[in-house]
Amino acid sequence: MTRYEWASRIPQNIFSKLTRSHRSQSAVAEKTGTDEAAQYAARVEEERRFYDNCLQVADLPAIYSYWSNKYVRPKLEAFGFSHPNELYPQQFAKQCRRDSQAQNRFVSIGSGNCDVEVDLAAALKANGLSNFTLECVDLSNAMLDRGRAAADSQGVSSLMSFTEGDFNAWKPAHRYDGVMVNQALHHVTELEALFSAIKASLNPGGLFITSDMIGRNGHMRWPEALDIVQEFWAELSPRYHYNHQLKREEPQYINWDCSIAGFEGIRAQDILPLLLKNFHFHLFIAFANIIDIFIDRGFGHNFDPDSESDRSFVDRVHHRDELEIAAGRVKPTHMIAVLSNEPGECLHHPPLSPSFCLRTAVALPKAVILAPGTMVSADPNPVPASSRVTRLSWTTNVREVELHIDAPNGPLFAREAGISSALTGPWVVNDMTFYLQDGTATKPTDQSATLAKLVVSVD
Repeated sequence: MTRYEWASRIPQNIFSKLTRSHRSQSAVAEKTGTDEAAQYAARVEEERRFYDNCLQVADLPAIYSYWSNKYVRPKLEAFGFSHPNELYPQQFAKQCRRDSQAQNRFVSIGSGNCDVEVDLAAALKANGLSNFTLECVDLSNAMLDRGRAAADSQGVSSLMSFTEGDFNAWKPAHRYDGVMVNQALHHVTELEALFSAIKASLNPGGLFITSDMIGRNGHMRWPEALDIVQEFWAELSPRYHYNHQLKREEPQYINWDCSIAGFEGIRAQDILPLLLKNFHFHLFIAFANIIDIFIDRGFGHNFDPDSESDRSFVDRVHHRDELEIAAGRVKPTHMIAVLSNEPGECLHHPPLSPSFCLRTAVALPKAVILAPGTMVSADPNPVPASSRVTRLSWTTNVREVELHIDAPNGPLFAREAGISSALTGPWVVNDMTFYLQDGTATKPTDQSATLAKLVVSVD
């Protein structure tokens, strides 16, 4: 192997992550062919095994409840509901009341354990509405069995049906007055096909209601948000650095791609653009980005809502998040929406309309030099999408440097002399950031050892 041969530099598991981290249209193409079909089947089976034994899908830290009740709940109450799950009975009740003699068909795609759906059916029944049937569709029959049992215990079995199926290949069995997808779109690879099927399945006046994630694929942070995350991360003592999901310490936050295994966040960044292309919004509530890291399952368990200092930290991160989102510098990662095939007014919290919340190409500096006497560049930059290969060159005043990807302690790309260059493989993705680290430092992967960082775009 030559000294710059990319295959010797990046382990296969990291190479696989990098080639997936900005997955969009390629996610559809990857599923063609024998090998790709086998990989897809393996991912499906992995997903099925996980959720077959998953009794609590939304097991969130206590600090999440503190944050959401204080900051998200008021956003929802402005539109007549207090929790994302309350939007479904609110909207489906309107559908049932349009004509009390008409029988409405509703479907939930990716229903999981059907907790939300059973509560929805029970809420409609409690309000004197029974002119509907609610179909639950999910990949896991074990989860559907739990849904059947829950429906029976709440006395709504006669109002519900349960169908095992892969939403990447969903073919509507009926025309529907309401379609709901609750925190499932970010598991879908075939978004175009699914949205086309939903669009075709809606009766006139039918609604498509969803609550989901719309940030970067794999729930990673884009560079403009990652910089702010790292800024706050540097304030935290080591006891806050333990990742409860991945069971590891992270002295510096690692911008992890959750889509490496299974389908978690596989095409999250494509959801909003495709919804805008296929439907009309009638309600759109968007929120959060930077704060996610500190309150979600990974690190949220490190924060105590009974601690004044922990609450104060979360408050500060939230207010910075709100400021950056309102200015358009970072984009929201959460969305609650009501859509249809018919145009109409879109209710939202200004300025956060669906189009405002789209992330377009961000004008980032190509290189940020932090140490005097340092230069770093990539040629070509932008990198042609046809090759995804570029050569990085640098000049520094230190004997040895390390190049890491997407964070000072991210995947190691190169360890070379202080004046040198290295050729990437065909895995460069848009907005990939290379960190030039002082290889002679006591801790070369520490933020204090960063000499420069370079953002590479793909054209």
